[in-house]
Amino acid sequence: LNSTVTLPPDTFEKIQNVQDLLQKMQNAENVEEQESAISTIYMMICDGGFGVWEQCYAKLLLNLFEILSTSSSENNKKMCLRILSKMCVAQAAKLFDSTEIAVCKVLDAAVNTNDATTSLAVDDCLRTLATHLPLANIINIA
Repeated sequence: LNSTVTLPPDTFEKIQNVQDLLQKMQNAENVEEQESAISTIYMMICDGGFGVWEQCYAKLLLNLFEILSTSSSENNKKMCLRILSKMCVAQAAKLFDSTEIAVCKVLDAAVNTNDATTSLAVDDCLRTLATHLPLANIINIA
């Protein structure tokens, strides 16, 4: 009996594609390439084509946190806030241990902006986090 679980070849290709996009997200020097990678991941999540949560969730979350706290691009921050909201809706339990840091990173993005549309994205993201994450943690942060 073969007890080894293997992923279908198309899953390997999806994982490799997402990992390439995550690598491009880390490239803060090239804002356009970073924006393209963020947009592609957002579209994959919206279309339901992401499908590799288990393998890529933690790295995606860390990339989002990094962009929210350090990026100078308002567009990239807004897209990251939207992705974080989608991640929270799709996989809320995975964010339970990171509730505090998620809320703090979103607030960090709000403090460092003068853009009204970014402020709206922050409000939407905070609402989503407050709805899906443990209320006790949200109250402690507030």
